[in-house]
Amino acid sequence: MSRSRVADLLSRHSNPRSAPRARRARSQAYEQHRSNLHESSYNLGRAAHQLGLLHIAQHYYERALAAGEALVQERRRQHGGEDEEEDREAATAALEGRTLFREIAHNLALIYRASGANALAKELYLKYLTV
Repeated sequence: MSRSRVADLLSRHSNPRSAPRARRARSQAYEQHRSNLHESSYNLGRAAHQLGLLHIAQHYYERALAAGEALVQERRRQHGGEDEEEDREAATAALEGRTLFREIAHNLALIYRASGANALAKELYLKYLTV
């Protein structure tokens, strides 16, 4: 999807009063077109971030993290391991390369730090970006 198309998706409107509904409808259409909520939320967040719409980017990044956690939880249920730590490692390894936790956490932390929410950024760093 081209950058101008994404900008159009997030900001085009003919009537200022209907703009939020129009943006929401277009983003919902995109999410339905893409079956992976984790990835589509990240893509919409990244597009909004590039356009400087940080409040919208924050919403989609947080949504992408939640969707990714749901993927990991589903994988854990399928795996059915006894040890929780071993189970988390197996679930994470199974999803390696298909999740965007690091990218999302980094971008969301940038937004948090820019707004002065350093404690929230630190939580993301510790949870998703620490080896």
